Amino acid sequence: MVLQLQPDEGDDSDAEQQIRMELERQFAEELTTSLRDQMNDLIPPTASDQAVRAAPGQVAATSEQVRTVLRRHLQQGAELGVSVAFDQMNTIGMAFDWTLSHTRAAQWASQYSYQLIQGMNATTQAQMQIAVDEWFKDATSLGALRQQLSPTFGPKRAQLIAQTETTRAAYEGSTEGYRQSSVVNEVEWVTVNDEKVCSICGEEPDGLSGKRAALGGSFPGGYDGPPAHPGCRCFVRPVVE
Repeated sequence: MVLQLQPDEGDDSDAEQQIRMELERQFAEELTTSLRDQMNDLIPPTASDQAVRAAPGQVAATSEQVRTVLRRHLQQGAELGVSVAFDQMNTIGMAFDWTLSHTRAAQWASQYSYQLIQGMNATTQAQMQIAVDEWFKDATSLGALRQQLSPTFGPKRAQLIAQTETTRAAYEGSTEGYRQSSVVNEVEWVTVNDEKVCSICGEEPDGLSGKRAALGGSFPGGYDGPPAHPGCRCFVRPVVE
């Protein structure tokens, strides 16, 4: 059977999604602030030409605040996954080491935040280098350069990262909980099931919805688990005999 938190009262995924959406909102808000602060460090409104030219090479050196936000919110997402797994196991009278699972979730968040910030920095540096090179070829105001870079340091990017990485963190946390329970060997892919569900994750013949995989294994198509793509909001449910 596929476990839910309250199997006699219907699927509880709406409540879980509300919590996740709030985590995503807070994540996106704080990440937007930290990205904006990073841009101001890299190219302040009064930056000299020399500072602008050097800015792309300073991305990593100015990213610690961004990583701090990533680490904190990844940990919160992973802890949500652990909590959901713990409650699911309670529905069948099983329990696992809550403290150990949360500790391992925090360790994962710290390690993964380092990988994530490296990828973000590489993208930021590449986009900045293009913008700065173009600005020096056809010099305009510094404000125009900052405006061109606003998508790189703006709320839309922050929102996409927050949504994608909250999904990933919740999956990692729940998987750690299932592993600790020692009774879950398989999980099932579940979508939010609204108009935003894509063809990759939906219920189409080739969609991931309802597909199963061994715990820690790969789903059809080679997906290790949610997220299947940027902006993915899917999750998994444990399958127990």
